[in-house]
Amino acid sequence: MQQSSEIPLFIACNTESGGDNACGDSKLAYSLGRMANEEACAIGCNMAFAPVCDISYNWENTEIISRAFGNDPVKVAEMSVEYLKGAHTINGFACAAKHFPGNGLDFRDAHMSNNANSLSVRKWGATYGKVYKALFRNGLEAVMAGHIMFPDYERSVDRNIKDEDILPATLSRAVITGLLRERLGFNGLVLTDATHMVGMTCRMKRSEMLPTAINAGCDMLLFFNDPDEDFHTLLNAYKSGVISEDRVNDALERILGLKAHMGLNKKTRGQLVPPRKDNEAGAGQIGVYRRAERDKPKRHNPRKIQGQKRPADNSRAVQAHYDRLVRVCGKDPIDSFCGLFDARI
Repeated sequence: MQQSSEIPLFIACNTESGGDNACGDSKLAYSLGRMANEEACAIGCNMAFAPVCDISYNWENTEIISRAFGNDPVKVAEMSVEYLKGAHTINGFACAAKHFPGNGLDFRDAHMSNNANSLSVRKWGATYGKVYKALFRNGLEAVMAGHIMFPDYERSVDRNIKDEDILPATLSRAVITGLLRERLGFNGLVLTDATHMVGMTCRMKRSEMLPTAINAGCDMLLFFNDPDEDFHTLLNAYKSGVISEDRVNDALERILGLKAHMGLNKKTRGQLVPPRKDNEAGAGQIGVYRRAERDKPKRHNPRKIQGQKRPADNSRAVQAHYDRLVRVCGKDPIDSFCGLFDARI
């Protein structure tokens, strides 16, 4: 891709994969930010959709419960900053923290439904706002906006707004331009979470949704359904005046400015992706794997059955464990579990 593009590309990845919640202290968060992104960089990635700086207030929230650093705003701020510092040890690598204005309160999953941050503006400022401010002070390059409504802030801007008119952050000028840009002073890149998620798509048809996100203050859109269709949707919105030229230039300045900040414009096409010999295991990554082995949490061994202390790849031990379950349940344990579940429903 880099070889074929006239302008160097952002090649981003999710280098958190549930690991954030396994970090017991700031040293591990720093190691995660460094090691995970060293490996990503070795295969040509130059941006992380991380850290996950949400706060896990609601255990029923399946989106971030195993990805956030915890339910203490002070701890989340500290760990998020350490992750960022770890990633910043890599020359030319950027981070996009997520999911603004903050996930972790609603039990609903924005991939499949609406999602809301139900805090008051004052409480938000002392929690999620504090986390983002800490990241901004430490050089965060980008923010991923979540498909998350912020009702109390919307009502602080417009007292007469109806519930049905409150939009997710990705479509809300009040939240992105008003809160993130103007009140918090963030002047970096803003991109949306995935544009096929129901928390966004349920609000309007796609031909309206994409220009609305740009006008809200988002500079980039994550994913497309049909590249030609989405491109012409935005082009037509620009030609018709729905998206102004000033807004287009504003977004382009941030996109190209970040690429220049990362030094992508100074690299040849061949330098944008490390040579194959440098990203093979045993060449440039030996130190990464050794540090990962040394620094990983010691809470559990993935090769052992929980509580049995026997290798999970030992078929005899697994079969013996299964047989014990059959004797206790009187039938297949999976069928027994499903029966209990059906009874609960």
